Amino acid sequence: MGETSGLPEPNKAALILSNYQLRRENRALHDKLGGIEVISNGLAEEMQQLREGVKKTLAARLQLLDGGVKAVDEKCEAEMQTLRDEVKTAQHTHAQEVARVLHESDEKRRVEIRTLIDEAKSAQQIHAEELTRVLKEADKKRGGQNQLLRDGMEAVQMRYNEMLERVKALEEAIHNTQPVGATNRPRKKLRTATSTSQNPTESTVNEAGPATKNLAPITQTDQGTPKSTPLPQTAVSATPAPDMDSSATIIASTPAVTVPPLSIPRFDDGHIRQGDLTLKEYTAACAHHVASIRATDANQGTGEPGPGEKEAIVKFITGMRENREKRQLAKDLEEGGWVVFQRGAMRVGTKILCGWAVIEEVLGGWENKKAGDERGERK
Repeated sequence: MGETSGLPEPNKAALILSNYQLRRENRALHDKLGGIEVISNGLAEEMQQLREGVKKTLAARLQLLDGGVKAVDEKCEAEMQTLRDEVKTAQHTHAQEVARVLHESDEKRRVEIRTLIDEAKSAQQIHAEELTRVLKEADKKRGGQNQLLRDGMEAVQMRYNEMLERVKALEEAIHNTQPVGATNRPRKKLRTATSTSQNPTESTVNEAGPATKNLAPITQTDQGTPKSTPLPQTAVSATPAPDMDSSATIIASTPAVTVPPLSIPRFDDGHIRQGDLTLKEYTAACAHHVASIRATDANQGTGEPGPGEKEAIVKFITGMRENREKRQLAKDLEEGGWVVFQRGAMRVGTKILCGWAVIEEVLGGWENKKAGDERGERK
């Protein structure tokens, strides 16, 4: 109130003119507002019509677009299905082609493998038949040799028994012819004669001579084979008894004759057989045989094993008694590269690349291994 009290009083004329002017402008604006409302109502109707038209058009358009999209989708789906079918067909065709190629390769490989298996079986069968034949021949020949040895030993034994009976009869006769006072006299040690040939006047010795002259073993031995010890021969006493005639002789009683064993290795026609010898004895006997061959071999100066030594090695392996030891020795030599077995479709051959020293080295390794195993068992 204090602030407005200082203003001048309004002019009524000016107020009236202002109010009039404002009323005229208000009326004009009112008229314009009415026109605007009319226009606005018209625009609202048009907008309503447009809205309704848009709704109708939009629904149709959306339906049209939906149909087009569905058509495009179906077309794309058909194309994709076509591509899937083509890919599946291509994959199936490729798989069939790969399967065909693999099947052909497998068939070819199977035929090759079957051929190799047949060749291996054929070579193995030929080798087995060859070994069987060789072993049968060896066993057959060994049986014949053993029979000859048995027959010879039986003849020697019979001859020995006959000689022993004769010697006993002679001793009894000598004992009966001695005087009574000489029974306590010590008998002189009889000397063994080195020869079986005696004086023709000594009838007793002439009777015993043929029986003791040819008592050597019947087995034929090679140059390098250990010789069997001959049987001891009967001897003629160099000093006659005092009461006997000087033409009478005394035959000493011979000790028991050592029968030659049936295990002497045979070297008939170059064939070597172990017989009943141990492997060590058989190796030693064949070592002498190889030494005799090496002395006359053509490659003696070169240090290389000659053909005779190699042939003796083959016969040594063939003549072994135990098939297990024979196979083991052949396996060790083949693994060491000293022997090559040529196994072909028609024959089986053996190529020796070493000398007798390698055989002794391999067999010595067997002995060392056996001794080591025995020491391990004792521990």
